[in-house]
Amino acid sequence: MAKQPVEIVESMLMEIGGRLLFEDDDLSGALADTNGSPFEFDEGEVERADWDGRGRIAFRARINFVGDTPAEQGENGEKVEATATGSLVHVDGKWTIESATTTSTHVVR
Repeated sequence: MAKQPVEIVESMLMEIGGRLLFEDDDLSGALADTNGSPFEFDEGEVERADWDGRGRIAFRARINFVGDTPAEQGENGEKVEATATGSLVHVDGKWTIESATTTSTHVVR
């Protein structure tokens, strides 16, 4: 039985989170607001995943990132919640990220 779009996106949440950490300006700004470092993918949840043509999935997911804030810098939050949208494409028998961006970010204090 073929995997459903939600299952495919779920299997790629860590990779999507990693890409956002290095490429998304809005997420970088939210992470900087915390004074924390280093940040990494914590957990995620797929809100929506649908076929968007042959070999393409459009998705929306909530992804959480956690980091450490040194005590001398005060408590500015050690967790950032982000909502991300994007698409995955199936190329050469493998699912890859075509696009991913945050649509909202929130620092948990």
